[in-house]
Amino acid sequence: MKQESRLILAVDDFTDALADALYEAGFDDAHLTKSGGRPCIVVDDRDTTDLETTVRQAIADANRAGVRVLRVEVPAVEHINAERIKLQALSADEAQTAVDEILHPLLWQKPAPEELAWPGDLADDAEDD
Repeated sequence: MKQESRLILAVDDFTDALADALYEAGFDDAHLTKSGGRPCIVVDDRDTTDLETTVRQAIADANRAGVRVLRVEVPAVEHINAERIKLQALSADEAQTAVDEILHPLLWQKPAPEELAWPGDLADDAEDD
């Protein structure tokens, strides 16, 4: 799985020497850009099953290039946290309405076990006709 993370750097701007050092330190799979006016490394092409380990490795790579990381941003996590904050601000009734609009209750109702049919059961019914 690929997961985007952004390393916000404690430098004023990118230089050719810094870009070369970052490349040599392992950021050949990253993009150098800015986030909120600060230089930033976008890491979005590393396969990972453990986001924490991947981010720690990226920070170590940046440190090896001589750069200090101010903070790490993970857009997917930030989106989830923003949505959670919005839901927490709702009253209980408003939150239930929001959930009902997203997950229609009928989608989550289990049929009675006797109403369940397996493909083999349907084939048996066809033979009986």
